[in-house]
Amino acid sequence: MSAAAHEPDHAADDVGVASALRILVVDADDRTRESVAGILGIRHRFDVVGTAGHVDAAIGLARAHRPQVVVLDPRLPEVSDGMALIRRLRQLDAGVAILAVGWSPDLEHQALVAGADGFVRKTFKPGDLSTAIARCMDRRLAVEVDRIAAAEADIARVKGEPGLTLVDLGATAPVAHPDASPAPSPEPSLRPVPARGAGLIL
Repeated sequence: MSAAAHEPDHAADDVGVASALRILVVDADDRTRESVAGILGIRHRFDVVGTAGHVDAAIGLARAHRPQVVVLDPRLPEVSDGMALIRRLRQLDAGVAILAVGWSPDLEHQALVAGADGFVRKTFKPGDLSTAIARCMDRRLAVEVDRIAAAEADIARVKGEPGLTLVDLGATAPVAHPDASPAPSPEPSLRPVPARGAGLIL
């Protein structure tokens, strides 16, 4: 497999890999990419499912392995390519945590606006990277919880709308015997009909 898209052969044999966080590393520089993967690989709580050096390879690996975290340098080689990748990863999996890596505050701002959950400078120490990943996971979890809570609140509002009363004018009058006195006109029947928000047509 080319250096641009690498899937570690040893990943499936690691002890505890089933419970480890699945991580994809994306960086255009081969040495940096392999260095980050190596740092993560020595910690049993991380399972590096692959590394990629360009956008297409990264998307392919993300689709194949469904990583929980993507660590990426947005310069692939252009920053615009990396920002587009962040947005694409978010479309593929709304729950994936994305940690951008770089040098400048401007790059950090762009990455966060594009949808990254965190940013760490490339001068990081191994412990800094682990901490940044944990914070990204926490933030993504909080975002998902808020999203679910908002959806449940919307459903509750719709269910809580007052019911309507339907006047049934189509009730059939009983058939009278020819010699019997005329029967009174039937009273309209009233029965509650629950409202369904925008789905109700008057």
